[in-house]
Amino acid sequence: MNENYQLKTVAAVVGIALGIATLDMQQLSSTSSNPILSFFQTALVFALVPGLIPSVAVGTLWLGAFVNLVFYFVLIWAVGSLWQRLCRQPESSKGSSEDPLG
Repeated sequence: MNENYQLKTVAAVVGIALGIATLDMQQLSSTSSNPILSFFQTALVFALVPGLIPSVAVGTLWLGAFVNLVFYFVLIWAVGSLWQRLCRQPESSKGSSEDPLG
């Protein structure tokens, strides 16, 4: 399977998941009595802040869900592409017998 296709799939899944989580903010805002679950709920709420800012300004969670979907899709895709490029770079320079320092 193509690496770029896999990266776009992961980015889409993360974006959609966080977009859907934005729509469930009322449930997420009341934290659990379990400290571990409460920690993850709090971390998730902080991750949803990029979409919540325009959502509060306009007054609908649907806008926040869309903003988080796009934001996290682009973020995961950009970081993943950079990671792939950095991991691929040493492989292309292994075949070169030239000394880079001269």
